[in-house]
Amino acid sequence: CYYTRFPRFRQLILKDIAKKTRRAFAHPFRGKTLFCAKHLQNAAACGIIQEDLREAVPVRRRAKRSARRQRGMFMNVWKLTAPGKLERTEAENPAREEGKVRVRVTKVFLNGTDAAIFRGAVETHRPIIPGRYAMGMVAEEGGVSYLPKGTRVLLHAVVEAPDTGTKPKNFAEDDFLLCGRTADGYLRDLVNLPPENVTVLPDSVSDDKALLLHHVALAKAAADKLGAKKGQHVAVVGANLLGILLCQLLIYQQAAPILIDAEPERLEFAKSCGVYYTMTADENLLN
Repeated sequence: CYYTRFPRFRQLILKDIAKKTRRAFAHPFRGKTLFCAKHLQNAAACGIIQEDLREAVPVRRRAKRSARRQRGMFMNVWKLTAPGKLERTEAENPAREEGKVRVRVTKVFLNGTDAAIFRGAVETHRPIIPGRYAMGMVAEEGGVSYLPKGTRVLLHAVVEAPDTGTKPKNFAEDDFLLCGRTADGYLRDLVNLPPENVTVLPDSVSDDKALLLHHVALAKAAADKLGAKKGQHVAVVGANLLGILLCQLLIYQQAAPILIDAEPERLEFAKSCGVYYTMTADENLLN
């Protein structure tokens, strides 16, 4: 075509080709031009694009669409395959199950037990998905009517073991599973859970605070079980997260907890959290 020798006429031809189609394929010519497969041959005849690119453009675009579809069908899963070895793999999204809610995991809290399992200090079956404490968001409508899409939920760290029907349950330790230790945890993108294994979070509870709710509940149960009276001294051994929370609850109940630990750094941190009385666990502890 004679007019394609001049830049201005070349631009007019390209604009005309782009207007005639809605089904467009990206092409590297000038970085902006859109071509339809129907007009590629005419454009090539005019010398605007090369002949050998006519087939490459649609194939490249179809490959991108296929990749996007595959990304929507697979999720990330982290598995502990051996002591000290955590691998990220891709797995198919869990199939929809009647009566269960699909949750997209948004935050996972790894604690000391998770670290011990990672090192191999605590025995468990492998491969296993770590992560006992997590929160997430309901990912789909229709799973459970009272849990609409977008609801923030806390995922329970302890779940009931599957009922095999071979023996009656007596609510012993074997009747429950610990996520991340005796059952797969939550270090993954999606999970299907029964509605009784999630708790709806109010707007007043932030995501970070929600991850501590299991520890707060356990500390509250221990404080209630102690039944400490006003002014009574209570020795709490271990300045870990649970020990500090227990001391804070005992102080709230007007008791006088004494936190004991072998590491001075942990005791200093406990003091910054409002624990007044602390003692170092050394040879002078009982003197």
